[in-house]
Amino acid sequence: MGHFEHLLGGKETKLFDPQDPSSGKGAEVLDASVIKRGDRWWMYLAGQSHGYGATQIYSAAPDPGARLSPAGWKLTRDETGELMPLAGRSASRAWDGNGGRHCPA
Repeated sequence: MGHFEHLLGGKETKLFDPQDPSSGKGAEVLDASVIKRGDRWWMYLAGQSHGYGATQIYSAAPDPGARLSPAGWKLTRDETGELMPLAGRSASRAWDGNGGRHCPA
């Protein structure tokens, strides 16, 4: 059994499945980094809001004060329900190769 398999009972757990309509319009997010800021867990992910196009960085979080768990994560969305990238492409500079957003870690 791998290092973290005991947390999930040895089963694969998909948090955001592009085939699941609740993930939203084919959104494909991956390469997660998880951190705790204050009393809230945050996940930062690379992906595309509709499964294609330029890679962006997105965030997700469970409700404030929730314990770390594979369940309860909600992708950050705007008022229309679209995935909301953390920074627009206009924020690109030489440090990220003018748009090289492939892994938040």
